[in-house]
Amino acid sequence: MAPSSFWVWVLALVPVALVWGSHDVTALLQHEATLAQAPPSTWESGEEAEVAVETGSMANTWIPCTIEKQKSTGFVEVRVNLGTCIGCETTFTVSESLLRKIELDNMEKFKEAQTRLMYDPAEALKVITELNRDADRRMRTRMYLNGNTTEEVRAFFAKKAMADRKRKEAKIRARGCPQGYQELDTVAKGPDTLGLSQRQPTVELCAAACDVQPGCMSFEWSIGGQVCSFNKVAKPDKRRHAADLMICGRPSGGQSQAAQAASEQPSVAKE
Repeated sequence: MAPSSFWVWVLALVPVALVWGSHDVTALLQHEATLAQAPPSTWESGEEAEVAVETGSMANTWIPCTIEKQKSTGFVEVRVNLGTCIGCETTFTVSESLLRKIELDNMEKFKEAQTRLMYDPAEALKVITELNRDADRRMRTRMYLNGNTTEEVRAFFAKKAMADRKRKEAKIRARGCPQGYQELDTVAKGPDTLGLSQRQPTVELCAAACDVQPGCMSFEWSIGGQVCSFNKVAKPDKRRHAADLMICGRPSGGQSQAAQAASEQPSVAKE
C-alpha cells in the first residue's frame, strides 16, 4: 500500500473510531501493518492449534482449536470443539496474530487442556461465549470499516442472535432429555414444586443437579434463561406457558440419587 493511500485510508477510519471506539480500529491498523512486514504463515486444514481469547475475564487464555481453512491473507477460519454439550462448538474467522502452532514439547499440555474442558461443560460454555463475543466484536468493527451504518449493524446482529437461538433450541429438542428422564409437556405448580431453582448452562447439568437434590422427581429448564427448577412430582399436570421450557421427569418408579442413597443407608436399631 502506497504511503499516500495509506493515510487516506487512516483518515477514513476516524468516523468509525468515533462511533465504535478507537481500540478496535487501532488493533486492526496494527494488525494490517504487521501483516505487511511478516512472511505469510502456512496453515493446513485439520491442523491442531491454539487461539487466544482477546477480551473479558479470560483474556490472553489460549484455547485448543482446529484449523478449518486459510481465508484471506492473514486470516484463518478455525473450529473450537470443547465437548458434546449443545453450544460447546463454534467456528469463526480469526487473525493469524491470535493463533499459535502447537510445538511437540507442548502437545501433552495441549491435550490436557482439551480433555479438561471436554469434561467441564460449564467452563467449556464460558470459553465458547468469550470466543464468540470476540468474533462478533471483530465482525462489527469490520462492518463499520466497510461503511455499514449503526442501524445496519444492529439489524444484522439482531437477526444473527435470533437465528443462533433457534438453531440452538432445535438441537436441544432434537437431543431430548438426558438419560434417566423422559420429556414432558406439562409443568408443576405450587405444592408440586420444591420451590428451588438455580442457574445451569445445560439441560444435562440441570438433570445432574436434580439427581442429587432430595425429593427431585422432575425439572424444568429454560433454554433461553438457563434457569433450572425442581419438582416433587415425576409427571406434572399443569399446562405449560413458557415456550422455551425443557421439561423432564423420571419414568414411573424412578428415584433421585439422593433418595436412593438415603434408602441404602443401614438403619440403626433402637435399644
